[in-house]
Amino acid sequence: MKKLITTCLLSVFTCIPIGKPMVLITSTSLLLFPSSRVYADIHKSIYNKANMKLNLGNYSGAISDYTRIILIKPNFVEAYYQRAIAKSNLGNYAGAIKDYTKAIEISANAILWSSETLSVNSYINRGIQKYNLKEYSGAIEDYTKAIEINPNDGDGFYNRGNSKKILKDYSGAIKDYTKAIEINPNDIDAFINRGVAKRKLEDYSEAIKDYTKAIEINPKNVFAHVNRSIAKSYINDLEGSCTDAFVAKFLGYESDTFNTWIYDNCG
Repeated sequence: MKKLITTCLLSVFTCIPIGKPMVLITSTSLLLFPSSRVYADIHKSIYNKANMKLNLGNYSGAISDYTRIILIKPNFVEAYYQRAIAKSNLGNYAGAIKDYTKAIEISANAILWSSETLSVNSYINRGIQKYNLKEYSGAIEDYTKAIEINPNDGDGFYNRGNSKKILKDYSGAIKDYTKAIEINPNDIDAFINRGVAKRKLEDYSEAIKDYTKAIEINPKNVFAHVNRSIAKSYINDLEGSCTDAFVAKFLGYESDTFNTWIYDNCG
């Protein structure tokens, strides 16, 4: 499940979402990676039906089907993995953690082409559930484990950076976002969140550079404009701050305090 991280950037603004902090991995639009393998056993039709329910948002129905599969084949790793995704979408983060843990245990003993990928994704997704439960240190441990298995997976660095930022380890967060950007130079959310971490360290000029890069990648990203507006206000660039604020408003960003700030400061 995607969950927006928010941060109170200025007292005159509301808490502003700063991008896509969590990267949950599955087959839906939420960037989830389930296995696409088709099974010829008795559970094939149940598994395919369960995946359809998951993609259609029928999470309770999907959980029921995945549970039936597990009763038939207790070591069917992908049923645990997919059931965890469904549980997460219903807010059952503790239940999702249990299923991801089981998927990790099975993957560790499996000789499958996809076992490493499942392990990495399971660690990342389990970390997200721990984040949702405010177990930030535990989340960092899971992201770190995913990185150890596959140091070229940018999602591990990106999500670990988010947890470090929540724990106010801004320097550590910047390092992780930088690594995520090295892996994916167009990761706009990593640029935005790195900018926020830099702003927290009062490195406003460097924060502005990150927001500017995000805007170069996607000029219509409202959060990049909002955050750059705020950073510019810290260096007394009122004209630049107002310009970004007007662009953000044009792109659809609405907040009473934001509108009041524009009215009081930008004319």
